[in-house]
Amino acid sequence: MLVIAFIFIFAAYLTITLNYSKAFRVENEVVDIIERSEGLTDKISSDGKTDGSIQLIANVLRFNGYNAKGNCPDGYIGVKSLAGNGKDDIEAAKDNVKYYYCVKKHIGYFDAKPNRAYYDVDMFFAFDLPIIGKIFNFRVSGQTMEIEHTYDKLENMW
Repeated sequence: MLVIAFIFIFAAYLTITLNYSKAFRVENEVVDIIERSEGLTDKISSDGKTDGSIQLIANVLRFNGYNAKGNCPDGYIGVKSLAGNGKDDIEAAKDNVKYYYCVKKHIGYFDAKPNRAYYDVDMFFAFDLPIIGKIFNFRVSGQTMEIEHTYDKLENMW
């Protein structure tokens, strides 16, 4: 009985560690994409061939097998789909709706540089044990560096 309990505890610890590590790595990639794209952008090229940050993030999350969902706080944008359809995949966060990740833009907080902004990003990871299934859902938060001028056209959603 003691051996079974030890194996269960070890499996739980290993699962939490691996899931948290994966969520943290993916969250860092999402923050990096938002910084490189200078905002939460849709299509950024005039010919429509270059994906914006929303599509790039969806590709990264799908490639990494990310499927955790959670609730977004008030004032955040929630990503409801990883289809890579740009603005169609996001909406202002609603209560009792689960999202893949959440983003909040902080605009004009510094008077000398009113166009500066930074983004808070919340990702989720699940405590999922073999046989038992998903037990808990945890949040992993990150923040972009300050961006001098953001190119997203989603101000009406913030």
